[in-house]
Amino acid sequence: MPLLKRKPFSLLEPPKDLDPKEKIFQIRFTKEIFRDYQYPFCMTILEYLKRVNLYRQRLWTCKVSGKSNLTFEEALVSEHNAMEKAQKLPAELMAYVLRMTQYNDGNTGVPVKYPIDDLLLRPAGDDPALSKRPLLATDFRVPRYSVGDLLMVSLVTWGEYLCDFLEMTKIEDLASNISTVRRGYYGLLDTAIKLKVLRELVEEAVTTSAIRELLIERVDQKQALTATRKKSIRAEKEEQNLNPETGAENKKEQIDGVQDGGGSIDDQVRGTEEVDKNNISRGKTDGKQHLVRKLDTEYEKLSIRSSPLGKDRDYNRYWFFRREGRIFVENADSREWGYYSTKEELDALIDSLNMKGIRERALKKQLEKCYSKISNALEKRSKDIAHKMLLEEAVLRRSTRVRAQPKDNPSMAFLKYVNKWKDN
Repeated sequence: MPLLKRKPFSLLEPPKDLDPKEKIFQIRFTKEIFRDYQYPFCMTILEYLKRVNLYRQRLWTCKVSGKSNLTFEEALVSEHNAMEKAQKLPAELMAYVLRMTQYNDGNTGVPVKYPIDDLLLRPAGDDPALSKRPLLATDFRVPRYSVGDLLMVSLVTWGEYLCDFLEMTKIEDLASNISTVRRGYYGLLDTAIKLKVLRELVEEAVTTSAIRELLIERVDQKQALTATRKKSIRAEKEEQNLNPETGAENKKEQIDGVQDGGGSIDDQVRGTEEVDKNNISRGKTDGKQHLVRKLDTEYEKLSIRSSPLGKDRDYNRYWFFRREGRIFVENADSREWGYYSTKEELDALIDSLNMKGIRERALKKQLEKCYSKISNALEKRSKDIAHKMLLEEAVLRRSTRVRAQPKDNPSMAFLKYVNKWKDN
């Protein structure tokens, strides 16, 4: 049934006391019945005229297709045509339509609003004629599957690409250097500007599908390593629970007895067996601990992004990167940075944090938790720097050595003779 102003519309019920021989007015396309105006209630003819006039106005909407601005009769024809097309729905669209129908909220009286999914559209008789789509040309000089790669690098130099990229970013302090880059003087840019450019390029690269696929692969590998690491730690704890300290002390006494040579031969044999079992158990434990440390190292290599160790009372953020061997400190507005590079500074930092504060308490706990890892990295960096300085000093000493002047050979002294009498 067509909708009136996108709302359901009900037809009139026929009169209940209608005489079969009575003359009536009937609307052709709705079959609604109105009495002759000779009937005592002469308002029926007026109702008939009002109803016919309403049906002729373009206020109606096709309930099936959602087409609007139609007369009532046009909407009826549109619904009929739409129902016929629905019977011819392609099999590949059947699942989509059924799913859409299943999860509909029950209101199949709300008309369809265009646009809809293109696969659901079928040509209708009253649709405007569409021109035939032209054929694609495929006479490329490269294979068709390589066209995308060609378009990506077509005749664009690094400088041009960088200039285009800086224009797209619309960052004022970067865009002001486009002319310098375009002239080929990228090396003259300030270091801070170069770092900003690199940061923007990295952030843009992260959004590409290639980097996304790599990140997804890294996440899957990290999850697998996490599961393996938890399994190893759980197995190690279970083994420790099976070997209580009392058993370890008994083994120690038996081992001491074997070493002292006391006791009977049977006791010595049992003690030797206990020593062997203890060595095997210790070897298994050491092997599992080594596996856990190896898993931790692999886990850090797969880190996608780093999180700060925590914040101090002033909201300064503390970062640790193993490759740098330093603790970096970033102020609240990210405009200033500093760092700690020695174990002594790390100890002083931990002692300076107030456990009564929420942020500094959390930061101190994190630093204590990672103390071994951080302190080892700091000491390694200090040793590397000291070793590098020694090498540079050795190279400098070798390069500043001056060869001694050769001594005069007495047999060649005559070459320095000057005839002073000739000058006089």
